[in-house]
Amino acid sequence: MTPERIARLLPEVWHAPTSACAARDGSEHARLLWDVLTAMSALHEPVEDTLASLPQLVDPLAARDRFVPMLAGWLDLDGYLEWPSGRVGLGSPQLATGSERLRALCSLAPEFRRRRGLAGSLRDYLATALGVGDIRIEENVDGTRFHIRVHLPENARRYEELAHRIVQDERPAHCTWDIRFSSPATAEDHPEPEADLPKSEPNPAEQQTPKTEEPDDG
Repeated sequence: MTPERIARLLPEVWHAPTSACAARDGSEHARLLWDVLTAMSALHEPVEDTLASLPQLVDPLAARDRFVPMLAGWLDLDGYLEWPSGRVGLGSPQLATGSERLRALCSLAPEFRRRRGLAGSLRDYLATALGVGDIRIEENVDGTRFHIRVHLPENARRYEELAHRIVQDERPAHCTWDIRFSSPATAEDHPEPEADLPKSEPNPAEQQTPKTEEPDDG
């Protein structure tokens, strides 16, 4: 807000210095009033800049880093955040997998809420929060009804506590659950059938030439 606009909102005595030129050419009183109006205008600038960028503030992908945890709280995601200081309210809470993961989680939170309770939603939720792929969800494991097993890759083990919180909150309420970590599949884990293995050809150098017996002169 400019000094001129501020002056129009104040009593008439403030209207004398309507511009910097008028203040410079006018009395000492006019110059003093103009200086006060200029200071008031400068104090308003940070607030006006914030209001002008309000859409950006509530956009998880564009908001400032320090504002993202607040957005997470509005979206009921603060239960997944940790306080680096170990004390709630001291410092800024963070997601164990980093701020970019938290931004993505906030951005997709409405969609996850709409699909909550579905296996696909839980899988996508974990992939977004943990930043890993190759997530599988088994249902009715070992013949146990309403029991799900979440298979995560081994590189997600360091985020095990976060994974447990997410599964506990996002699973269907009537289901029990457990989590298993697995290493990438190797040839030893899933050997190919012997019939499919290529057969080695005999080495010509190792083949022996059959001996021919010479006829007996006698």
